[in-house]
Amino acid sequence: MDLSDLEKELLAYCVEDDMGLWVIIHSVFGDGYPNYPKLPEWVQEKTLQTISSLLTKELVIIGQFVEKENDIIFVPFVGISKDIVKKIKCEWTKLDRNPSLGDICWFRASDKGIQLAKYLDLKHKKIKFKLKWG
Repeated sequence: MDLSDLEKELLAYCVEDDMGLWVIIHSVFGDGYPNYPKLPEWVQEKTLQTISSLLTKELVIIGQFVEKENDIIFVPFVGISKDIVKKIKCEWTKLDRNPSLGDICWFRASDKGIQLAKYLDLKHKKIKFKLKWG
């Protein structure tokens, strides 16, 4: 299976921890996110293309955390890849700011993703974020 360097980086992250949408955006845009006032359109396009690729290859599960009976559980989104990506784009467009921690969706490696990461010996590199606090 052919994976870009970005897909390998994100898959390695998902194997070790739940990954928020903002992590993908940061990896696409680079330093300065999330402090950049309005992201260029190409960032959303590239982010959604990457998500679509990971979903189509069945390497990730996308969902959201919800409270249920005094517990927080991960609930996967249901549907085909195209519809899930469309849902993410719609929710992103509704925000009046750049997506941040907890916004829109989270990613987990699927069983197939975990196995591929092991086979490729992918290691998660810690992503360093430069944040400005008001």
